[in-house]
Amino acid sequence: MQMRHDERNPEDGTRVFEPPQDRNGKGFLMVIITPLMLEWFRNYSSRRVTLADPFHTTRYSLELATLMVPNEKDRGLPGDEAACFYNGFRAAFPESTTRLHYCRFHILQA
Repeated sequence: MQMRHDERNPEDGTRVFEPPQDRNGKGFLMVIITPLMLEWFRNYSSRRVTLADPFHTTRYSLELATLMVPNEKDRGLPGDEAACFYNGFRAAFPESTTRLHYCRFHILQA
């Protein structure tokens, strides 16, 4: 991964890479945004943005945060984030008409 990041190939999509600090993976960070993903974000993010960050969904300590936008058919996926993320988004983009949608799994768990 370090070699791929160091190549700085824009088609690869690896924007940020921080290797783990220990054998347990602490400190590992990788951000992947391919040119196609960036195009979708530019085209559709004005309508809606969803940040999904599943918590303890696997046996691994790796967390995966996914930023999603709807496609041209206006189909998107709901998120299950804490209100603080949405409030932060609204503070940064006060003119946005973005609404918060909750994940069905977490609604049923409440």
